[in-house]
Amino acid sequence: MARVAFVQRNLNENLAFMYLSACLKRAGHDCDCFIEVEEKNLKQKIQDFKPDIIAFTVISGMYRWAIETAEKIKSPGSLVVFGGPHPTFFPEVLNEDVVDVVCVGEGEDAFVELADSVEVAGKYL
Repeated sequence: MARVAFVQRNLNENLAFMYLSACLKRAGHDCDCFIEVEEKNLKQKIQDFKPDIIAFTVISGMYRWAIETAEKIKSPGSLVVFGGPHPTFFPEVLNEDVVDVVCVGEGEDAFVELADSVEVAGKYL
């Protein structure tokens, strides 16, 4: 089972996270959502969760926030995944040091495959 931390800045409903979480949970993975505006210590809460994957849905207006937040919260052994409109149209965000994986287009199937791969790889590390 891979552990996936979805990170968002505010309290708006995030349909992408809801869809992805449902797909991941159906495949046996563990997910939680961390909302920056609600968390007193975002980095500590995410580290306590011990995620294998830290995921962001990125729109262009939130791109800088996503990069800065990922840099603050990324822990050794976790992958940072950017999906959403910005990485779909600008996949070169993968050139950012903190971004490990970019999901272009719809991610339900691809994200489950990634989580399955992380789970298998973790067993052999």
